[in-house]
Amino acid sequence: MDPVAALRQIAYYKDRASEDPRRVMAYRNAADVVESLTEAQREKHGNAGSWQTLPRIGPKTAKVIAQAWAGREPDVLVELRSAAKDLGGGEIRAALRGDLHLHSNWSDGSAPIDEMMATAQGLGHEYCALTDHSPRLKVANGLSADRLRQQLDVIDELRERFAPMRILTGIEVDILDDGELDQDPDLLDRLDVVVASVHSKLSMDTAAMTRRMVAAVSHPRVAVLGHCTGRLVAGDRGIRPESKFDAEKVFTACRDNGTAVEINSRLERRDPPTRLLQLALEIGCHFSIDTDAHAPGQLDFLGYGAQRALDNGVPAERIINTWPVQRLLDWAS
Repeated sequence: MDPVAALRQIAYYKDRASEDPRRVMAYRNAADVVESLTEAQREKHGNAGSWQTLPRIGPKTAKVIAQAWAGREPDVLVELRSAAKDLGGGEIRAALRGDLHLHSNWSDGSAPIDEMMATAQGLGHEYCALTDHSPRLKVANGLSADRLRQQLDVIDELRERFAPMRILTGIEVDILDDGELDQDPDLLDRLDVVVASVHSKLSMDTAAMTRRMVAAVSHPRVAVLGHCTGRLVAGDRGIRPESKFDAEKVFTACRDNGTAVEINSRLERRDPPTRLLQLALEIGCHFSIDTDAHAPGQLDFLGYGAQRALDNGVPAERIINTWPVQRLLDWAS
């Protein structure tokens, strides 16, 4: 078995199981090291059993490499694959054609664009939107206008490689305090999918937050309102309460302006909360079930979001990423 593939698959399953990202990165880093070696260098270390002398390779990753080099599936990979559970979603998960919110290492993700897209392709996606962060979110290495232009060039180069899966251009754009969007308008016009999310001043008073969100979801280029309350219910970042806003006004603006309400699949978010998910459904909103993935294994989190949609009676027809790609693009434009 190819040691690089083995290491990346282990990282995938560990991400999928929500293991500590820092530990997962050890396997991804080791894969990068082995991938950089020439065939002669691999032969040398394989014959000598000296994998651990390489930088960023410790005893656990060295054992994986040695087992793969010897032609066997590494023990850790066998264990992880056998322990992987169905993440749910039933017929809603089966109906999903793609993911409209995910991140690469261009912003705060842990993997390059091509690895994220290869994983999406392996999951059977028909399309996948790359939505790295916008510039004001410096903690997440948000993309300046120039960096976003460079990323669009990279995506153009990758499209043929991943066909027939369609790579959609996008951004998770920060909603500024006044409801404006944190990116050049001309660049937003070039993108297939714009996800708008609040990342700052989450404790803003109700009236101001409502005005802010209504302005953003009414923007003609915004296709999806991301993780609407900003809450955190579990995880390493701790607990964070919901932002306060008039949900009826915000969701009505979403309905009237053709902006989908995201069902964020991350277990630490579960956003929107059930009562707000039910309200958006009653008001007549469309939805987008997205992973908000920051690592390849998290791309399988669609099952979690699909299960919430299933539990709350959201019709598949109201979920925009069950639609064929051209219908989705026409709706988002």
